[in-house]
Amino acid sequence: MTPEQITNELKKAYQGEPWHGDSLLSIIARCSAHKVFSHPVPGAHSVAEIVLHLTAWTREIISRLSGHAAGEPAMGDWPVAQEQTESYWNGLVQDLKNSNEELLRITGRMQAEEWLQPAGVHAAEAGGEITCFALVNGLIQHHAYHAGQISLLCKY
Repeated sequence: MTPEQITNELKKAYQGEPWHGDSLLSIIARCSAHKVFSHPVPGAHSVAEIVLHLTAWTREIISRLSGHAAGEPAMGDWPVAQEQTESYWNGLVQDLKNSNEELLRITGRMQAEEWLQPAGVHAAEAGGEITCFALVNGLIQHHAYHAGQISLLCKY
């Protein structure tokens, strides 16, 4: 896969037309702000919590592509929503957009040889070094997985 193709796949998963259905942003846009903080499935995360999780991991990928050590996202793996207002929800969506747009800018500038380089510094227990390609490809899959969850939760 070329650098342009992987960046395009990220863009499709986030805001384009992926083969599996709707993009993450189009699904989120259909969620009403009054539902995103609810927990319609006992023990499951709310839509707002999933969006915070997606933002946290997108920022972690940016950090790793920038050469920083791998770890849990600075925001935490599953950040907690601090408010339950429409204004706060709009801010969460904007943060998700901003982090994905930043990642797209970074991947769009990467040269072909960079995609096969290790992404940041990785601990041995993580299974060795992960290439930039594998890292971004994993995030694309992560976006698709959670987009499906959000789609279901917004139906309740």
